[in-house]
Amino acid sequence: MILPSNDYFLANGDPLAHSLSTLFSGADTSISFEIGLPGSFRDAGTEVNDFNTSAGNGLFPGLPGGQTGPNQGADENGVITSVTDSFANFQNRPTDFDTDFANLNFNNQTLYPNGIARVTITVESVPESSTTVGLMAIAGLFVFGSLRRRNNDFS
Repeated sequence: MILPSNDYFLANGDPLAHSLSTLFSGADTSISFEIGLPGSFRDAGTEVNDFNTSAGNGLFPGLPGGQTGPNQGADENGVITSVTDSFANFQNRPTDFDTDFANLNFNNQTLYPNGIARVTITVESVPESSTTVGLMAIAGLFVFGSLRRRNNDFS
């Protein structure tokens, strides 16, 4: 979800753009890619875009308070659409929004030429289950022994 909206999200439009198969096969130990490239922002169409009911307003000084509970925005009953001008269609825009929050234009190629973030997925070894079970058994015996000793002290 892209804040301060109540239903913006990221989608690259290609479910096969980033394959994890090389991680599973062992050919690679990590993959990296950028998210939030200009043109990848979508509006889910679930709630009317209104700064008075935007979900993340409390994170941005100068914006109205936003929602105080779940699902307080008016239903839009829309469909998913591309976001071309990040917050132009929002109701109740603060007067100085365009100057105070100019850096929130995620579709601006100059501000975000490589997207808003880089994601790296890395393969890490997981401890063997026998080691984990053994450690849990030792911890359980310790707790059991402590409880038993406490009961004997009160007898």
